[in-house]
Amino acid sequence: MWDMVLIVTGGLFSTVLAVIGAWTLRVCTILRVVAVVVALASGGTTLALAFLSQRDAAVAKEETASIKSQLNSANQELVVHQALLQLINFTVGDLAKLNAISGGTRYYVRVAADTDRSRLEPYLEYIYRQFKGARESGMVAIREPEGGSKLYRLVFGQHLDVSAAEVFHRLATSHRLPPEGQHAAIVPEP
Repeated sequence: MWDMVLIVTGGLFSTVLAVIGAWTLRVCTILRVVAVVVALASGGTTLALAFLSQRDAAVAKEETASIKSQLNSANQELVVHQALLQLINFTVGDLAKLNAISGGTRYYVRVAADTDRSRLEPYLEYIYRQFKGARESGMVAIREPEGGSKLYRLVFGQHLDVSAAEVFHRLATSHRLPPEGQHAAIVPEP
């Protein structure tokens, strides 16, 4: 505030001195009037610029306060979420260690096996009803017999790393996906 008072006082003082100096010139009246008008215009411009700069400074101060407030709010949210972030980092680290022991082997979860494909199809449809995106995901299927076996396999999760296979296995078990008398199993991909 004091800086504005000093600017206005200095501007008025210099304008008054310029007007007095212009009026007391020993030249014709028209030149004196022109000199006074120029001095007044110069003083007016100085005062206008001073007011504009003061207004811009006030706006910048408000914007700075707003940004500081937003930054403080974001920092508070970060503190709140820090515990969750630590848990996620811890869990992801554990999963990476678990996946490292598998040596890159991929797995699938066998929910059921039968020599007749048609006996597995109702269970496949049940999975599709339970998990709306299962059909499109390609993660659930009935696999053809292979390696001399005559068993079709209903699989829930394919080409999984070991930690994901464990999650799929738990999900299959908790949703009672295996038919009575069968158990879900994690099996290495051929």
